[in-house]
Amino acid sequence: MMYYKMFFKWGIIILFVFLAFKEFLPSFYLMQAEYENSNERSVSEFIYQSIKEEVSSDDYGLPGVVIGSKTLTLIYFIVMDVGYITFMVLFKYIWWWIILLGIYYGLKRYSKVKFTEDDFYHYQGYFRDILSQYSVDVLSYIDQFEFRYPSIIVAMILQLQKKGVVAIENHKLIKKESMTSTNVSENYLLQHIDRGKLVISKKDFEDYVIQMAVEEKLVKKLHMNFVSVWGNVLIIMMLFLFPVFLLLWSISNSNAVFMEISIYAIIVMPVIGIILLGINIISWMVFSVKYKRNPGVRTKKGKEINLRLEGLKNFLKDFSALD
Repeated sequence: MMYYKMFFKWGIIILFVFLAFKEFLPSFYLMQAEYENSNERSVSEFIYQSIKEEVSSDDYGLPGVVIGSKTLTLIYFIVMDVGYITFMVLFKYIWWWIILLGIYYGLKRYSKVKFTEDDFYHYQGYFRDILSQYSVDVLSYIDQFEFRYPSIIVAMILQLQKKGVVAIENHKLIKKESMTSTNVSENYLLQHIDRGKLVISKKDFEDYVIQMAVEEKLVKKLHMNFVSVWGNVLIIMMLFLFPVFLLLWSISNSNAVFMEISIYAIIVMPVIGIILLGINIISWMVFSVKYKRNPGVRTKKGKEINLRLEGLKNFLKDFSALD
């Protein structure tokens, strides 16, 4: 269910790794050339000495950044380099991330609202009784919130044929008199058989199924605030932390490490705030479009029926000859 969301997620991760590698490659080649021209015996020693030379130069004026320990210095270098590459990838392709992550979180929010944990983790229980009190079209809809048109129509016509209400002769549907009872959905189809053909549009059928699911109190329309609360909290935090880091930077000249971190934070925070705000807007748009096309969510009764339906599918799969 919603497998495309998983592929979308991994696609974003692979894209980020690819762009980060692309960003890192030029500096790697440059560092490799400088190392080959140096007299250092190891790469770690070369990096350590390079950092000491840069920090001690007058251009930086940040004494104390490099602590005596070589290990801590290399860790500092790795953290700052990874942070720089991450920032450059986010900054250079900022609109890509806003659009892609906005779409992903919009789909994720939609699936979270529409489905339950049993849908995602596959309910393992069994239920043996046929849910005869509900029509095939309604059960199919509350199962996946999808319209399997025309396969559901075909299944319903075959059921009508089995009941003796409809005959199929020379590729035509012939209505017959029968004492067998039919449900509301089957009567709806019978009303749309005209001159041997079923005359019904996909849109009309979908609207009818949703209406039936609502009338049977299996589905309800949910009115909700589409804006992510946590997303807004993060945006506010980032925008608030910007002047805070600016203030800390202005009073922390005596601590070179913290001053450099503050400088990076001052640059990074607005970018992150813009990305989070854009993601919220795009995700809201994606969620709104998806939800408007299919606005129903299961009621408590609908969740119980769907659980029984999943149990019935498990039973038919594990204890029958059906493939």
